[in-house]
Amino acid sequence: MKSTTSAIIVALFATAELAGCGPSSPDAGGAAGAAPSGTTTGAAGQGGSTTATGAMTSGPGSGGAATGGSSGETGGAAGSLLDAAVGDGSGGASPGGDGGGVGPALGGGNPNSMGLDRHDALYCGEWQKTTKPGDTIYLIKGGKVVWTHSLNTSGGDEYGDCTMTSNGHVLFNLKATGAQEIAPDLQSGKEGPIVWRYNEDSGTEVHAVQPIGLDKVLVMQNGSPAKLMLIDKTKGAVCTSNMPCVEKIWHPESVGGTHGMFRHVRMLANGNLLIPYLSQGKVVEYTQDWKIVWQYDSGGSPWAAVRLHNGNTLVSGNQGGWLREVSPDKQVVWSFEKGDAPFPIYVLQGAMRLSNGNTIINNWCGPLSVTQWPTTIQVFEVTPSKQVVWKVQQWQEPNLGPGSSTQLLDEPGTPEKPGELMR
Repeated sequence: MKSTTSAIIVALFATAELAGCGPSSPDAGGAAGAAPSGTTTGAAGQGGSTTATGAMTSGPGSGGAATGGSSGETGGAAGSLLDAAVGDGSGGASPGGDGGGVGPALGGGNPNSMGLDRHDALYCGEWQKTTKPGDTIYLIKGGKVVWTHSLNTSGGDEYGDCTMTSNGHVLFNLKATGAQEIAPDLQSGKEGPIVWRYNEDSGTEVHAVQPIGLDKVLVMQNGSPAKLMLIDKTKGAVCTSNMPCVEKIWHPESVGGTHGMFRHVRMLANGNLLIPYLSQGKVVEYTQDWKIVWQYDSGGSPWAAVRLHNGNTLVSGNQGGWLREVSPDKQVVWSFEKGDAPFPIYVLQGAMRLSNGNTIINNWCGPLSVTQWPTTIQVFEVTPSKQVVWKVQQWQEPNLGPGSSTQLLDEPGTPEKPGELMR
């Protein structure tokens, strides 16, 4: 079934063309931080009108390309750490690199469109209380939903970290269950076999899951103690924290309530671990032997931290409504604040820096009354000059619900190779 599914998804995306990097920067501890990765070299494109979905709108331009090369991750160990962690031939980056050759995109898009077909994407979100039959992961191609995976209840569990890998499978978290990997049934357009699962410990929550190669996965389990685990999926189709499938385990600080400890935690291209402490207002980078090599005291509640190819780190501020690009020497070199948007900003969660320098931002609206949800923008794209060039307001057919995690499939890179996609 696995090979059949892969063949189907390759054929599906082959029919379509299914968004930055700035000047190179020194490693952590260097004398200077990188310049903002939002240096543009191209003129903004012209705006467009709403397309067939009727709910997808955008601002007046499509943004310009960004300049720049790439540099190594900050601090820590060499690529051999990640080579050992991956174990399936996908490898890691060597120091000073950007992860090596970047793989092809998994989909296509229509960059001149202001509608849902601008980007092929995988979309999921926390607390989709109005989505029927239940919380749903959406695969969108050519502006249409081509596959879904739904729970039986709306808002009873939470998606918040979803990734399609190069074999066409989808890896996702479930707050109250753990983590799962599904092989999408693209012929029927919904569901498919669950090929792997992690069952979380009692009294814990899982909000972050990252593929590390096709054979391993990084799982962040909130709880006391907190457990960050590198799991070898080849050891069994079902895993728990006390089984041999757990190859490595680390214990980040367990402070505050279980629900508010962590969201997006990531392994970097150099094998280090980047952890935003949601309840402590800080982002910390550790080596795999748990030495701190970089720390940014963000204040507020950092939801996601993304290491960019230029060595800077993109941090989202959750209820603070801000997104900051921070240099290795902890200077804010670019930011997007509530006042920069022409529409209300509520809770900024997942973010993705695109290869053209633009940034995708998820604007979660969970704190609002559900009667207000349809008035909100769920995800949007901004240029380095903070111009909104695309925005999604999709609450009917399909009802995407509040947005937490958006993976654009028209970006080059192998999703399971840490550091290739900036998300």
